[in-house]
Amino acid sequence: MNPDTPPSSLATALRRNRGRALVQPYLTRVSQVLGRSLSAEHDLVPLEETDLLFERYTAAFRSAVAGTVSSSHHVIATPDSGELLASMTPLAETTCGPMFLFGASFDVVGALRVDAAELFGKMAQLFELEGGELRACSGSATPGFLVDSLERERQVEIWVWGTR
Repeated sequence: MNPDTPPSSLATALRRNRGRALVQPYLTRVSQVLGRSLSAEHDLVPLEETDLLFERYTAAFRSAVAGTVSSSHHVIATPDSGELLASMTPLAETTCGPMFLFGASFDVVGALRVDAAELFGKMAQLFELEGGELRACSGSATPGFLVDSLERERQVEIWVWGTR
């Protein structure tokens, strides 16, 4: 999907249709990690809104990489849950309220709305559930983060932006 071109309603309908079979299994897996029940109508963001959130997320990430916003970047050996959480401490300490998690199939099921404390509290388990990549941001995309597994190097790359 080209971020400069808004998806047509037909394309969105096709994506939504592809996502129907994935929604419940995804919510069940995340529910198990979070220890609470999730529902599509209350916890998933509609695809159109997800597209806008992801555009803001992508722009904020590019600004972090370019150094035009306050950010930190770390590459660490594959961390245990304590190391992963420690790398996110500045963001975890300053972020409250809802965050939007872009799971592996967010483009067809939507972003997941989750409380920041809950997200940071289950960071390692969500990272594993999502197959070694975790992306989330606030509604404005600042703050946000990317945690990505670098399989060949057995390392994890972490970008955090929007911290004070």
